[in-house]
Amino acid sequence: MKFCILLTLLILPFSSNASITEPYQLDYFSMLMRLFGGLAMFLYGMEKMSDALKRTAGSRMKQVLGTLTTNRMSSVATGAGLTAVIQ
Repeated sequence: MKFCILLTLLILPFSSNASITEPYQLDYFSMLMRLFGGLAMFLYGMEKMSDALKRTAGSRMKQVLGTLTTNRMSSVATGAGLTAVIQ
């Protein structure tokens, strides 16, 4: 059953455009709207996450980050670690 679904998903994109003979025209308006919509959703999510982190951790997080980022190497390691956790 899983094999049939996988095979269908692999073949379907190739068979759907087989009858199209005219050159493909890009829809720039749709492309730009999706780009700006995605960017807006990303920025909204970052704002919400930033507010939630400030509310939960507050000044304690500021103190911990201050002690963890005393030099460049520890700052890089802290940034990479926090990015990995948040992602």
